[in-house]
Amino acid sequence: MFLNEKLEKEGDKLDKNLLYVTTGTLVLSINFFLNFEEQLSNLWLIVTAWGFLVLSLIMLLITQLIVIWSSYSQNVKATTGLLSTKSIYSMNVVMVGCFVIGLIFLVIFASINLF
Repeated sequence: MFLNEKLEKEGDKLDKNLLYVTTGTLVLSINFFLNFEEQLSNLWLIVTAWGFLVLSLIMLLITQLIVIWSSYSQNVKATTGLLSTKSIYSMNVVMVGCFVIGLIFLVIFASINLF
């Protein structure tokens, strides 16, 4: 039981930190875009980066809603298919993957336009 509680707390930390980092990355990249708008090239890179970052945020919110909904649900059998450890783990892996891909596109965009 103690291990499950510890894993749950670590998962909450990951979700919270990923939320902060992803939104911060979006805000900073939008600020960068607005400040250098006339001089920028390869805009498809930043649009792709924003797409992956937003997808990561949406998946984070969906997993949080699933967890909250299942904790309030009285019928355990109804939530078993929707909330399994594997499905939440898979969504978390895809969510982190989307964040990393978005970050890669953002770094490529910034390096092309700054150098």
